[in-house]
Amino acid sequence: MNYIFNLKKMENIWTIKNIFKINPLVYIFLVISIVTASYKIFIIISFLITIHELGHFLTAIVFGLETDKIYIYPLGGISKINIPLNTNFYKEFIILIMGPIFQNIGYILLIM
Repeated sequence: MNYIFNLKKMENIWTIKNIFKINPLVYIFLVISIVTASYKIFIIISFLITIHELGHFLTAIVFGLETDKIYIYPLGGISKINIPLNTNFYKEFIILIMGPIFQNIGYILLIM
């Protein structure tokens, strides 16, 4: 297994515009949360969703898979990763499990 970063693939992905695609409903939910004074909860949930998806996304980059974007929705997100059909089960499992692990680490950092 090759765990080394492919720097040629990664040279253009380190801008927020190239990584994240935010659904317009997120902005509507933000305005509603500000009006109803529940913006702290909205920010915490959005932070945890983003951290969760970054866990999947960054793990896929470490494994050398082709990554597209992270799509953020009001109550969830999607990491678009181009995984070949016959990918090793352990790679898929590690990518799958790293989302919740990153989310738990983010939660622990928030409560400290």
